[in-house]
Amino acid sequence: CRKQLARQSIILLDILSPDSSLAEITRELSVLVGNEVTLSCMFDTPHKLVEWSALSIEWNMVDKHAKKSMVYTLEDGRAHVYKEGSVVNETCLRQSDASLQLHNVTVGDEGLYTCRVINPLIYTESTALKVLGTPESYMGQESHSVYLA
Repeated sequence: CRKQLARQSIILLDILSPDSSLAEITRELSVLVGNEVTLSCMFDTPHKLVEWSALSIEWNMVDKHAKKSMVYTLEDGRAHVYKEGSVVNETCLRQSDASLQLHNVTVGDEGLYTCRVINPLIYTESTALKVLGTPESYMGQESHSVYLA
């Protein structure tokens, strides 16, 4: 289910609360402008097959200006996509994989993405996404010539 086109380094891996009902993971990813990236969100289920009605998923993003926005939700078996170019694969979702795919990444996609899954256990995974690119991706497609005399 998972295809990763980015460099990844794990910062913090699996912090379980004393009752083991809450797990948190934080990662850092770097991706080039225009590429595709998959933000991981794997979770455990009490049953082998996830029931849509018992599953709640929320993906949100906090940008570099600390503005929080919704990216994707699944509640009562209904998926809602709020960010164009973002996908959660339903086949993978049934296999405890709520990873978010972002297509044609732009500089504006940079930020902290958080996945929260309730099934009824609570699982949270965050990814700090850094978007790398050429100077043109930050300044537009204009080219400038400099002549030294």
